[in-house]
Amino acid sequence: MPVLEKTLRIEAPVEKVYAFWRDFHRFAEFLPAVRSIDVLSETQSHWVVSAPFNTTVEFTAETTEHVPNRYLRWESLHGAGVDVVRSGGEITFYPEDDGAATRVALRFSYTLPSEAAQRVVDTLAALGYPGRDFDENLALIKQRIEAAP
Repeated sequence: MPVLEKTLRIEAPVEKVYAFWRDFHRFAEFLPAVRSIDVLSETQSHWVVSAPFNTTVEFTAETTEHVPNRYLRWESLHGAGVDVVRSGGEITFYPEDDGAATRVALRFSYTLPSEAAQRVVDTLAALGYPGRDFDENLALIKQRIEAAP
């Protein structure tokens, strides 16, 4: 199961960073691969995301656990696009001592249903995908949070 991990420092208080991340429907506004996000309930959302080879992946994600200003955990639901990709992750928020910045630790994992698909992704990973996109998306999120009033 491939795992992507990254820690970054965002120049904003933890309350602002958490609130931005919790309002994830806005990610479709600025993340290039996210085509749409429909919020279905307090804990579920349906995502349509661009994938390699001019394809898309659709899935329903569920927030499985969250503590405001501390962490969020999510996973894709069985039968909701997971025949293509099963994914999940967590993000932990650490307020810096001065309260004006937040350290964010993000862990994202995914699995593919077939060995052939996994070999394709392994080949793409050797070329820097999806890690490069992951880093670029986090940089966009950081920039968006820090620029928000």
